[in-house]
Amino acid sequence: MADGAGEGLGTTEEHFRLLVDSVTDYAICMLDPDGRIRSWNSGAERTFGYRSEEILGQHVSLLYPDPESRAEEAERELREAASSGRFEGEGWRVRKDGSQLWASVITTPLRDGGRQSLGYAHVTLDLTRRREMDELNSRLSRMNDRVELARRVQNGTIGELFRISLVLQSLASQVPNGPQLRIDQLITDIDNVIVDLRRHIFET
Repeated sequence: MADGAGEGLGTTEEHFRLLVDSVTDYAICMLDPDGRIRSWNSGAERTFGYRSEEILGQHVSLLYPDPESRAEEAERELREAASSGRFEGEGWRVRKDGSQLWASVITTPLRDGGRQSLGYAHVTLDLTRRREMDELNSRLSRMNDRVELARRVQNGTIGELFRISLVLQSLASQVPNGPQLRIDQLITDIDNVIVDLRRHIFET
């Protein structure tokens, strides 16, 4: 009976392993209590570029980009997972080839029936494309705001300055030379302001 139960448990664990390994959109790895990687699914290989034989036994901090702070950052997240029952956040991670990805990370502690630590389940989702799209949408939004501002300034302030300049040009031909020189300078100043406004709007 005990042998049958053991075989059933082994079969269940194998089915679970196969299920996890079939997931390709999520990088799923199991960590021991010290944070060392002891399982690595195909999604993790696809996301980070490491094969199982290259990464097993390595500390999970290998996936963090900053060599000076990654050990501390990884340990902090594991401590939070252990104390709170879950760590969830977003941040930069690094692939085998050195390129970085923006990732959503969930780390959950694993415990036995006696509440002893068995390690952690560590799940990573690559959000780089989403972040790039968010940044692109943000840039487009800022550009649209700038175009709208330019339209308003063009129709408002710049348009009014241009009309004043035309009026002054008309007056300049009707006054003596002394005041005319001052009006000419004022026209030049207004024209310079118009140019500066346009340059500021379209180049900043």
